Amino acid sequence: MENVEIASKFKMPMRGHLLFYGKDLVSYVKNSSSVSDDTYKFLQPFSLFLYQKNDQGKLNSWKDCTFSFWDELISTYFIHYIRLTPQKNEVEILCNELKKFAGWLKKQHKGSFLKKIQSRIHAYESELKLCEEVINSLYESHWGDFHDKDWDYKRSFFESENRLNSYPVTEDGLFEVTGVMGKYTVAKCCETEKYYYFKGLPVKLIQPNLLLSGTIGKHYSQDTWDWIFTSSVYPNESKSYLLSSETDLYTSTLV
Repeated sequence: MENVEIASKFKMPMRGHLLFYGKDLVSYVKNSSSVSDDTYKFLQPFSLFLYQKNDQGKLNSWKDCTFSFWDELISTYFIHYIRLTPQKNEVEILCNELKKFAGWLKKQHKGSFLKKIQSRIHAYESELKLCEEVINSLYESHWGDFHDKDWDYKRSFFESENRLNSYPVTEDGLFEVTGVMGKYTVAKCCETEKYYYFKGLPVKLIQPNLLLSGTIGKHYSQDTWDWIFTSSVYPNESKSYLLSSETDLYTSTLV
């Protein structure tokens, strides 16, 4: 029962206790001298990623966690499930906690986990921090008070739905930024390769190659589009994972 209680703190699915990683995640919490709220912030998406990859039949042991596993976790999964906070430091927390866990795991199983993880964090950390900043900026523009403790999310989402419905033409997609022209962002849809000009993005933060997942809309009288809603923002290296037909991991976003 103690193990179940510990695992519940980071919402590990019950079946995880029967899989190869379950005992290790619980043991890490029980035996680590530096467990904190940040530890659970990290373990929640990490345990879910392990569970989903195992469910796809791709993982049976830590040895199956190849370079591409860690690459996808760091470049795509973390930013997809990131929590938005006023401190805007969730990327830093997740990366630091992953390095701590990798050091512990190396001692338990004598693998090259830490080296692989450090190389991926070094490759993506600055881009992920930019993504976090852009996501926060966009959500602040959608719902200026969403960080407030008394935020009325039902009212905010109702207003967003009304705004969305006011556009006769809308499109959802994953858009790759190719440039910025004044107040307009130029991007192409990754699925169709069609180019769009839209406004409503923080152009001072937007950089070429960023991937923006969301909804755009326009009125019949418009030649350009408005950015209406943001699902997430990713580094360019996430594209292959997001568009892969083998995964459905990125169909929703936690806020």
